[in-house]
Amino acid sequence: MENDAEKRALSRCYLEEAADRKRDQAIMAGHDSGTEHQFTGFKKYFNSYTTIGRRNYVLLTYGGILMLIIGFKMRKPKEIAHK
Repeated sequence: MENDAEKRALSRCYLEEAADRKRDQAIMAGHDSGTEHQFTGFKKYFNSYTTIGRRNYVLLTYGGILMLIIGFKMRKPKEIAHK
C-alpha cells in the first residue's frame, strides 16, 4: 500500500512541476497580450500591448505614407516663367 501511495504522490508532484514549467514558459515567452490591461480613449485603439493596437499603428503609418504619395502625385506642377 505504501508503495502505491508514494507513486501517486510522486506523479502528482511531477504533474505540478510540469504545470509550473509550462506557466513559466508562457510568462517568459513575451509580455502580456493585453488581457490584464483596461485601456480607455486613444489608448484603447492605439497601444503596444495588444495585437489590434499594434495593427492600428501599422495601418495609421501606411495610411499616412499613402496620403503623402497621393498628395505629391496630385499637386499641379509649377509654371515655369518665360522671359
